[in-house]
Amino acid sequence: MRGKVAFTSLPGRARGAAGVGSTGGAHLAVSRRSRHPELAVALARHLTSQPAQRAIALGAALSPTRRDLYHDPELVRAHPGMPRLDGLMLMGQPRPVTPAYLLVSSTVQPEFSAALVGVKSPERAIADARARLGYFLEAIR
Repeated sequence: MRGKVAFTSLPGRARGAAGVGSTGGAHLAVSRRSRHPELAVALARHLTSQPAQRAIALGAALSPTRRDLYHDPELVRAHPGMPRLDGLMLMGQPRPVTPAYLLVSSTVQPEFSAALVGVKSPERAIADARARLGYFLEAIR
């Protein structure tokens, strides 16, 4: 597979609107109830530091939260797609806020997987996801 994988934006809508991915993050926080808030803050600062983000990107192949690392020579050697990911990340948008996120995600993910592995055609997977989502979302309204 090496050399045969690339990164690109998600497909757009049928009417030509560009596709965009969603933004993410490290989601680090310190609880008000923490018995050691200073240590927790120190850990969060360490995990988001440039050296730690570089090590995480190299060792765990997770995308860094620091933009400058997407062009870091060491990371680009190890992961040549890093500069492309930087551009895609800038196009990302926050996911829509919904209390039904888990329901939506667990409904569409198996359909997308079925299309990716060829169990279903993309058209069939989308139709099935749309039908299932319609049923579930109607029930919670």
